[in-house]
Amino acid sequence: MTDMKKDDMKMNKTDEKRIKRRSLLKAGAVIAPLAITLHGGVAFAQVNSAGRCIENMRTNVQIPLFEDVGGGVYQQTGVSVDFSPDNTAFTGRLVGGQPETHWQYIENEQLSGVTCLQSYANAGLNGN
Repeated sequence: MTDMKKDDMKMNKTDEKRIKRRSLLKAGAVIAPLAITLHGGVAFAQVNSAGRCIENMRTNVQIPLFEDVGGGVYQQTGVSVDFSPDNTAFTGRLVGGQPETHWQYIENEQLSGVTCLQSYANAGLNGN
């Protein structure tokens, strides 16, 4: 048997570490592009869920229209319209000097669509 020198053992350990480090870097170089192209499952599910929620609200939620009777008092006109998620659909009331959107009506009246609104906002679908 041949005797091993201490310097040889140090060299072998350094080579071994270098080889492991290079292997790790190579694996990272291969996996990184794949990870970038993967879809975010949670985000995708949230957008999908928010979309279904909005469609459900469009078919089941009626938003009343209001008229200003003076002095900041609003009265329902007796006409209702289908819910619209667009920020261009208004109720006829003013909130903070701005026309109240259908979303604001749901928030202000604390209707069941508030959770849908939160999902919609979290998914980034309402432009906020």
